[in-house]
Amino acid sequence: MRPYRAVAALAAALVMTGLLGPVTAAPAGPRLRVIAATNHLDAMRYGDDWVYLDLGVYLAALEAPLEIRVARDSYRDPIEAWQVLNAGATREIPTELLQGWWGFTDFAGVRIFRDGDPIRFVSLDWCPGSGDVQRIDDEGPRDPTYPALCWGSPFIRGHVFGVDQGWASALAPGVPVRLGEGDYTARLRIRPAYRTLFDIAPEDTSAELSITVTSWDGGCLECSGAARIDGSQGGRTRVTSAPTDTDPDPDTVPDLVALPAYGIYVENYRRHEWLTFGANVWNAGPAPLVVEGFRQEGEDLMDAFQYFTQDGEVVGRAPVGGFEYDRHDDHQHWHFLQFARYRLLDDTKEAIVRSRKQAFCLAPTDAIDLLRPNADWDPGSLGFSRCGGPASLWIREVLQVGWGDTYFQGLFGQGFEVTDLPNGTYYIEVTANPQGLLYESGMKNNTRLRKVILRGDPGSRRVIVPAWNGIDTEGNRL
Repeated sequence: MRPYRAVAALAAALVMTGLLGPVTAAPAGPRLRVIAATNHLDAMRYGDDWVYLDLGVYLAALEAPLEIRVARDSYRDPIEAWQVLNAGATREIPTELLQGWWGFTDFAGVRIFRDGDPIRFVSLDWCPGSGDVQRIDDEGPRDPTYPALCWGSPFIRGHVFGVDQGWASALAPGVPVRLGEGDYTARLRIRPAYRTLFDIAPEDTSAELSITVTSWDGGCLECSGAARIDGSQGGRTRVTSAPTDTDPDPDTVPDLVALPAYGIYVENYRRHEWLTFGANVWNAGPAPLVVEGFRQEGEDLMDAFQYFTQDGEVVGRAPVGGFEYDRHDDHQHWHFLQFARYRLLDDTKEAIVRSRKQAFCLAPTDAIDLLRPNADWDPGSLGFSRCGGPASLWIREVLQVGWGDTYFQGLFGQGFEVTDLPNGTYYIEVTANPQGLLYESGMKNNTRLRKVILRGDPGSRRVIVPAWNGIDTEGNRL
């Protein structure tokens, strides 16, 4: 996993013994440079004195991409991280510099000055994807290739984050600072540990700009309209007409994997008790799950077809059930009916309660393992597929390789009613593809159980959730 370190050590030994001539320089990473979009910023101060500074300061990757991989061999193993260098070599990243799967901790600092005196300091964590990346030249890819996030579910196995060559990632997209009206100076600097780790030249590690703070007068902030997430892409698979194939090649279908429930608690509502939870089903590949719906004329129903892809091209399709339109205020889009099932089992693992959550708008919400073969690092609009509206004739819903779709059962009836159940041990069962209608490469990993223990008095009960494979998602293990 760390080939560069081993090769470098061997080369050094051979040089010392005279068995090898001069060694060429070790593979290098990108040249990283701090870039400021402007040398002056006008900032707005609100009634509570808080100013949210978008400094317009970025870290650019020149000559090569910055790529960091984070993984654990199993759920019980520690996280490891490494940087991918030129020629496939790697450099170890000390895990104490990581904020788990969330990127780098204390990556940079912003110091605010007034009349030459320092008055505020803010430490900045940094996610290379950050959601705000800018192209700075045309030496790299036309579109970003790395994920626009540094996070995942509690059960993430492998992640990758980085900055493409010729692109830059925001270091301070929204820094909250309490400031009064007036003129200031802001100085951002990369922390020494990262300057050393990534070999950043001294002249490339900082930026300085002046700031003028004024108070908001109550007028229009964004008269041009709010930003809107456009999920119309629904992934990048190009879908065309395809022959019907009810025996697809295993390389053209997904592998749906159920994960244990988490975010579990007891909610009291109108003298009823509900066991609320979150559940995730993810796609381990080798191909994306692509499901399209075609509307039945005059009905709130669609016929669903799964499309099989290879190298980004559609090679076949098969009918897999249907979609229905959900007119509830919290939804207003089309739901696939055959994706997952949630049940509560008793201590003998017999089903006693079933969640009324039975329909889904498929979309990538959580990175689970982006180091899987064929994983899509940048699946488009996170949390959104083309789920349609009341006038839709057609929809496409996609779950890309390496990503999971999380649902929290917070709406009425989606959790398990436990009002009349006694205290004791139960299991939350999450099952992917419960009817077996979707085509996938295997179904041995489609069901997962999470042990829960109900305790307390009626009306004020709580739930104890033991850790799963050493992962304590609830902070209340026995």
